Amino acid sequence: MKEEPVGLLVLKDVRIMYPKLFSAERFQDKIENPLRYGVSLILPKGGALLSEYWSIANKAAEFFWGSAAKSYMDRLEHNKQCNCLTDGDLKTDVEGVENAYVLRSITYEKSPPQLLDENMKVLDESQGKLLSGDYANVIVSLRATKDKAGDAMRCNLTAVQFEREGGRLESSGGSGINISDYFKAKLPF
Repeated sequence: MKEEPVGLLVLKDVRIMYPKLFSAERFQDKIENPLRYGVSLILPKGGALLSEYWSIANKAAEFFWGSAAKSYMDRLEHNKQCNCLTDGDLKTDVEGVENAYVLRSITYEKSPPQLLDENMKVLDESQGKLLSGDYANVIVSLRATKDKAGDAMRCNLTAVQFEREGGRLESSGGSGINISDYFKAKLPF
């Protein structure tokens, strides 16, 4: 059996939000920031997905920090600047993350994520899949690191496979209103 690389995490049927998967964008639209792809993954508290995250994150921490891993992980849990995992209950302005953690995963322009439909065919944006609220199978790799922000746990996005459609999440670009109540189609003359 092939041994998995340290930090490889495969999440099945996970809900996605804030997908930036089909074209790379700059963080906060600042020109000095590199172009990147990304997606946030919703991991319910007490669920198997979250348990899997902690198991792999601890292995990655032990690989990087050795016997000091537990101490580093305890500090990272409460520092959202240095941790790719955030408690959804602290995000009071975001719908759909109550009683869950949010795992932010990115990759840079030079290595875009593989995007697949439910039949393992390459997916493109025109298919209308991998939208906020959809469910996907996602491969990421967790890595413990030391960067300009200090000690950190980072999450690199590798691949996303559409699993099934989910209800749209308001916080990802919608207001929850029915726009046809306010806008009407302009008919041709």
